[in-house]
Amino acid sequence: MTTQEINIYNFWNKKANSNLEEYKELKIVSYTIANLFAVAIWARKQKNPFRHYSFRSFEKMQNFINEMKAVADRNEKRIARRKAEKAAYTPDLNVGDIYASSWGYEQTNVSFYQVIEVKGKCTIVLREIAQKTIEGSEGNMSCHVTAVQDKFLNDKTIQKRVSNNRVKITSCENAYKWDGRPKYKSWYY
Repeated sequence: MTTQEINIYNFWNKKANSNLEEYKELKIVSYTIANLFAVAIWARKQKNPFRHYSFRSFEKMQNFINEMKAVADRNEKRIARRKAEKAAYTPDLNVGDIYASSWGYEQTNVSFYQVIEVKGKCTIVLREIAQKTIEGSEGNMSCHVTAVQDKFLNDKTIQKRVSNNRVKITSCENAYKWDGRPKYKSWYY
């Protein structure tokens, strides 16, 4: 038994006049306490209920349960739609494409990467390329920059998957296909 199943079983057995119902990813325990009708609802693999309410009438409790079931129906449809979209997703990947990232804390760093190889339908091999400052864009510790195609900074290659038109370079840096417009860059140190 999972921790969730143990928690639900213990909760259900301790309540008088309780009822356990499973609906899609929901586990619903309804019960009575004093003059109130109560419900506790777990979703997916949660250890504790994410909803736990009491109501003055059975009808209000049942309406709430029906609302939660409708939410579960919508979630199921959304998950199925996203899964189908992900399966059908094929990004437009070409050797020579440039990806740009804008990232940083208290300053805006900009990096450009050029696709040097396409592997399969969603994997690319990148190399970081140089950038040049747009003349006249220099400001107070800031400027606008553009990529310099084919001017690689080093021999280091990065193999990454493209997901939703995004390449996750590091945990704090995401690159998107560059639209050719100058990118804002700033520094404070």
